[in-house]
Amino acid sequence: TFVRFASHGQQLASADVFAMAERLGVSLLLDKALVSYILSQLRGCTGRFAINLSKSALHDEQFILWLVNTITSNQAQLPQLVFEVNEQATLGAIGSAKHFFDSVKAAGAAVTIERFGASFSSFRYLQGLNVDFIKIDGSFIRALEEADTRFFVETMTHICHGIGIRVIAAQVETAAQIAHCQKLRVDALQGRALHHPIS
Repeated sequence: TFVRFASHGQQLASADVFAMAERLGVSLLLDKALVSYILSQLRGCTGRFAINLSKSALHDEQFILWLVNTITSNQAQLPQLVFEVNEQATLGAIGSAKHFFDSVKAAGAAVTIERFGASFSSFRYLQGLNVDFIKIDGSFIRALEEADTRFFVETMTHICHGIGIRVIAAQVETAAQIAHCQKLRVDALQGRALHHPIS
């Protein structure tokens, strides 16, 4: 799911809105409002939908309790849910990230670490984190014409498959990138080369 913010008829950059919420100390309120709104739109839908969460949400016990309760109390009316968190936020506090992953999975949702590969220390912690998917950082997808990058993505995919984690390529913009990802045995693709966002 992608969120767009507008004010006075003008579209705002989502990154700026989230950064401002963080600065004002209201990012958890924004996460709750967004999750509640998205879930209200998904009632009765089928398939699988991913929802991004902020760093604050990942490490806040009260938010985790609220999220688990929200998922479990609405499960019958909702499609399969996947919650995405940033690699950097995950590595910032492995213990609380693992608690978040375990709690959300026990509630029946899946978990993705997005922008994966930006830090080489990620592989050290990956096996013990109980995640379902990793989403490769878009910078690698944009550089797939380079043999070194293809080798790195292939190695990353092989390691993830070996421990039961599926791999998603994000920001796929060209037919060449699609072909590279398929050869490298990436499990799923996301980007405008496949489909534009829909309302």
